[in-house]
Amino acid sequence: MRPNIILFIILSATITACGCGDRLPNDGSLIFSHSVHLAQPGIDCLNCHTSIPASASAGDNNLPKEAACLACHTESVDTPSHECSTCHVNPDQARTLANRERAIKFPHEKHVIMSYLPMVLTGAMDAGRYPVDVSAIRPLIKEDGRVCDACHRGIAQADFTTSANRPMMSDCLVCHGSTPPEETCNFCHEESFDRFPATHKTSTFYDDHPTIKEENPSLCQQCHSQEKNNCTQCH
Repeated sequence: MRPNIILFIILSATITACGCGDRLPNDGSLIFSHSVHLAQPGIDCLNCHTSIPASASAGDNNLPKEAACLACHTESVDTPSHECSTCHVNPDQARTLANRERAIKFPHEKHVIMSYLPMVLTGAMDAGRYPVDVSAIRPLIKEDGRVCDACHRGIAQADFTTSANRPMMSDCLVCHGSTPPEETCNFCHEESFDRFPATHKTSTFYDDHPTIKEENPSLCQQCHSQEKNNCTQCH
Protein backbone atom coordinates (compact mmCIF):
# COMPACT_ATOMS: atom_id res chain seq x y z
CA MET A 1 0.00 0.00 0.00
CA ARG A 2 1.42 3.39 -0.96
CA PRO A 3 2.43 5.80 1.87
CA ASN A 4 -0.02 8.49 0.74
CA ILE A 5 -2.89 5.99 0.86
CA ILE A 6 -1.89 5.00 4.40
CA LEU A 7 -1.77 8.65 5.48
CA PHE A 8 -5.18 9.30 3.93
CA ILE A 9 -6.68 6.36 5.83
CA ILE A 10 -5.05 7.48 9.11
CA LEU A 11 -6.25 11.07 8.76
CA SER A 12 -9.75 10.03 7.71
CA ALA A 13 -10.04 7.69 10.69
CA THR A 14 -8.69 10.37 13.03
CA ILE A 15 -11.14 12.96 11.73
CA THR A 16 -14.01 10.54 12.33
CA ALA A 17 -12.79 9.53 15.79
CA CYS A 18 -12.18 13.05 17.07
CA GLY A 19 -15.43 14.47 15.81
CA CYS A 20 -13.72 16.91 13.45
CA GLY A 21 -16.83 16.88 11.31
CA ASP A 22 -18.11 19.58 13.67
CA ARG A 23 -15.06 21.77 13.15
CA LEU A 24 -15.74 24.49 10.62
CA PRO A 25 -13.96 27.68 9.57
CA ASN A 26 -15.58 31.07 9.99
CA ASP A 27 -17.34 30.82 6.63
CA GLY A 28 -18.57 27.29 7.36
CA SER A 29 -17.37 25.79 4.07
CA LEU A 30 -14.53 23.47 5.04
CA ILE A 31 -13.89 20.74 7.61
CA PHE A 32 -10.31 20.80 8.83
CA SER A 33 -8.11 20.46 11.89
CA HIS A 34 -4.51 21.66 12.27
CA SER A 35 -4.13 19.46 15.34
CA VAL A 36 -5.04 16.31 13.43
CA HIS A 37 -2.57 16.99 10.63
CA LEU A 38 0.34 18.22 12.76
CA ALA A 39 0.05 15.14 14.99
CA GLN A 40 1.07 12.94 12.05
CA PRO A 41 4.79 12.03 11.85
CA GLY A 42 6.66 13.94 9.19
CA ILE A 43 3.97 16.58 8.65
CA ASP A 44 5.19 20.17 8.84
CA CYS A 45 3.49 23.51 8.26
CA LEU A 46 5.40 24.04 5.00
CA ASN A 47 4.04 20.80 3.56
CA CYS A 48 0.72 22.59 3.13
CA HIS A 49 1.63 26.27 3.23
CA THR A 50 4.04 25.79 0.34
CA SER A 51 4.29 29.47 -0.64
CA ILE A 52 5.60 30.63 2.76
CA PRO A 53 9.35 30.27 1.99
CA ALA A 54 9.02 32.80 -0.85
CA SER A 55 6.45 35.08 0.79
CA ALA A 56 7.71 38.65 1.10
CA SER A 57 4.47 40.32 2.21
CA ALA A 58 1.90 39.73 4.94
CA GLY A 59 -0.73 40.33 2.28
CA ASP A 60 0.31 37.27 0.29
CA ASN A 61 -2.23 34.49 0.10
CA ASN A 62 -0.37 31.63 1.78
CA LEU A 63 -3.41 29.46 2.38
CA PRO A 64 -2.98 25.90 1.09
CA LYS A 65 -4.18 25.14 -2.41
CA GLU A 66 -6.07 21.98 -3.28
CA ALA A 67 -2.89 20.61 -4.85
CA ALA A 68 -1.24 20.62 -1.41
CA CYS A 69 -4.08 18.49 -0.03
CA LEU A 70 -3.96 16.08 -2.93
CA ALA A 71 -0.24 15.52 -2.38
CA CYS A 72 -1.36 13.15 0.41
CA HIS A 73 -5.06 12.68 -0.27
CA THR A 74 -4.67 11.50 -3.87
CA GLU A 75 -7.13 8.66 -3.51
CA SER A 76 -9.98 11.08 -2.81
CA VAL A 77 -10.18 12.14 -6.46
CA ASP A 78 -10.99 8.58 -7.53
CA THR A 79 -13.67 7.88 -4.94
CA PRO A 80 -17.40 8.56 -5.25
CA SER A 81 -18.36 12.25 -5.11
CA HIS A 82 -19.89 11.97 -1.66
CA GLU A 83 -16.39 11.39 -0.25
CA CYS A 84 -15.69 15.06 -0.95
CA SER A 85 -17.87 15.75 2.07
CA THR A 86 -15.00 14.51 4.26
CA CYS A 87 -13.54 18.00 3.85
CA HIS A 88 -16.19 20.09 2.09
CA VAL A 89 -19.43 20.92 3.89
CA ASN A 90 -21.14 21.34 0.52
CA PRO A 91 -19.02 19.78 -2.24
CA ASP A 92 -21.20 21.26 -4.98
CA GLN A 93 -20.34 24.74 -3.75
CA ALA A 94 -16.69 24.15 -2.84
CA ARG A 95 -14.65 27.32 -3.19
CA THR A 96 -11.28 28.78 -2.41
CA LEU A 97 -11.03 30.30 1.07
CA ALA A 98 -10.73 34.08 1.00
CA ASN A 99 -7.44 35.61 2.08
CA ARG A 100 -7.67 37.90 5.11
CA GLU A 101 -6.51 41.48 4.60
CA ARG A 102 -3.54 42.50 6.74
CA ALA A 103 -2.39 46.07 7.32
CA ILE A 104 1.12 45.10 8.36
CA LYS A 105 4.39 44.47 6.54
CA PHE A 106 5.93 41.11 7.24
CA PRO A 107 8.19 38.82 5.17
CA HIS A 108 7.73 35.18 6.08
CA GLU A 109 10.64 34.34 3.80
CA LYS A 110 13.10 36.04 6.15
CA HIS A 111 11.71 34.58 9.37
CA VAL A 112 10.89 30.98 8.47
CA ILE A 113 14.60 30.21 7.97
CA MET A 114 15.42 31.26 11.56
CA SER A 115 15.59 27.86 13.24
CA TYR A 116 16.73 29.59 16.43
CA LEU A 117 13.60 31.74 16.73
CA PRO A 118 11.83 29.53 19.32
CA MET A 119 14.95 29.69 21.50
CA VAL A 120 15.12 33.48 21.20
CA LEU A 121 11.50 33.99 22.27
CA THR A 122 11.58 31.46 25.09
CA GLY A 123 14.83 33.01 26.30
CA ALA A 124 13.20 36.42 26.51
CA MET A 125 10.20 34.99 28.33
CA ASP A 126 12.26 33.04 30.83
CA ALA A 127 14.48 36.06 31.52
CA GLY A 128 11.48 38.34 32.18
CA ARG A 129 12.16 40.47 29.09
CA TYR A 130 8.77 39.78 27.54
CA PRO A 131 6.29 42.61 28.27
CA VAL A 132 3.12 40.57 28.80
CA ASP A 133 2.10 37.65 30.99
CA VAL A 134 3.58 34.49 29.46
CA SER A 135 2.00 31.90 31.75
CA ALA A 136 -0.43 30.74 29.05
CA ILE A 137 1.84 30.98 26.01
CA ARG A 138 5.23 29.84 27.31
CA PRO A 139 4.23 26.14 27.59
CA LEU A 140 3.23 26.20 23.91
CA ILE A 141 6.77 26.88 22.66
CA LYS A 142 9.57 24.33 22.62
CA GLU A 143 13.14 25.59 22.27
CA ASP A 144 13.81 22.96 19.62
CA GLY A 145 10.33 23.02 18.12
CA ARG A 146 8.98 24.19 14.78
CA VAL A 147 9.87 27.76 13.81
CA CYS A 148 6.22 28.48 13.01
CA ASP A 149 5.12 27.49 16.52
CA ALA A 150 7.24 30.27 18.03
CA CYS A 151 4.89 32.96 16.75
CA HIS A 152 1.80 30.92 15.86
CA ARG A 153 1.46 29.45 19.33
CA GLY A 154 -1.09 26.74 20.01
CA ILE A 155 -1.64 25.96 16.34
CA ALA A 156 -0.81 22.30 16.93
CA GLN A 157 -3.69 22.12 19.42
CA ALA A 158 -6.17 24.07 17.27
CA ASP A 159 -8.49 23.32 14.39
CA PHE A 160 -8.66 26.64 12.55
CA THR A 161 -6.60 29.65 13.50
CA THR A 162 -7.92 32.46 15.67
CA SER A 163 -6.33 35.66 16.98
CA ALA A 164 -4.85 33.56 19.80
CA ASN A 165 -2.62 31.81 17.24
CA ARG A 166 -1.26 34.99 15.67
CA PRO A 167 1.91 36.85 16.68
CA MET A 168 1.78 39.77 19.08
CA MET A 169 3.76 42.98 18.87
CA SER A 170 5.63 41.75 21.93
CA ASP A 171 7.10 38.96 19.80
CA CYS A 172 8.44 41.42 17.24
CA LEU A 173 10.02 43.66 19.86
CA VAL A 174 12.10 40.83 21.31
CA CYS A 175 14.34 41.25 18.26
CA HIS A 176 13.24 44.62 16.88
CA GLY A 177 13.10 46.60 20.11
CA SER A 178 16.31 48.63 19.98
CA THR A 179 14.58 51.66 18.43
CA PRO A 180 11.56 53.22 20.17
CA PRO A 181 8.58 51.76 18.28
CA GLU A 182 6.81 55.10 17.99
CA GLU A 183 9.65 56.22 15.74
CA THR A 184 9.42 53.25 13.42
CA CYS A 185 5.69 52.45 13.25
CA ASN A 186 5.65 52.64 9.46
CA PHE A 187 8.40 50.05 9.26
CA CYS A 188 5.85 47.35 10.12
CA HIS A 189 2.45 49.00 9.95
CA GLU A 190 0.64 50.23 6.86
CA GLU A 191 -0.88 53.70 6.98
CA SER A 192 -4.35 52.13 7.14
CA PHE A 193 -3.50 50.24 10.35
CA ASP A 194 -5.43 51.38 13.43
CA ARG A 195 -2.63 52.00 15.92
CA PHE A 196 -5.01 52.85 18.75
CA PRO A 197 -5.24 49.61 20.78
CA ALA A 198 -8.63 48.17 21.60
CA THR A 199 -7.72 48.33 25.29
CA HIS A 200 -7.54 52.12 25.00
CA LYS A 201 -11.08 52.34 23.66
CA THR A 202 -12.84 50.84 26.68
CA SER A 203 -15.07 52.99 28.87
CA THR A 204 -12.87 52.28 31.92
CA PHE A 205 -9.46 52.90 30.35
CA TYR A 206 -9.15 56.48 31.63
CA ASP A 207 -9.51 55.25 35.22
CA ASP A 208 -7.64 51.96 34.80
CA HIS A 209 -4.54 52.91 32.82
CA PRO A 210 -2.48 54.34 35.73
CA THR A 211 -2.80 50.98 37.50
CA ILE A 212 -1.94 49.09 34.32
CA LYS A 213 1.16 51.22 33.85
CA GLU A 214 2.25 50.71 37.45
CA GLU A 215 1.79 46.93 37.33
CA ASN A 216 3.39 46.38 33.92
CA PRO A 217 5.34 49.44 32.70
CA SER A 218 7.10 47.45 29.95
CA LEU A 219 3.74 46.83 28.30
CA CYS A 220 3.15 50.57 27.92
CA GLN A 221 6.75 51.17 26.87
CA GLN A 222 6.12 49.22 23.68
CA CYS A 223 4.60 52.41 22.26
CA HIS A 224 5.28 55.10 24.88
CA SER A 225 8.58 56.66 25.92
CA GLN A 226 9.71 59.83 27.68
CA GLU A 227 10.59 61.35 24.33
CA LYS A 228 7.43 60.59 22.37
CA ASN A 229 3.84 59.61 23.13
CA ASN A 230 4.44 60.40 26.78
CA CYS A 231 1.89 61.29 29.44
CA THR A 232 1.87 64.98 28.54
CA GLN A 233 0.42 64.16 25.14
CA CYS A 234 -2.94 63.58 26.83
CA HIS A 235 -2.43 65.16 30.25
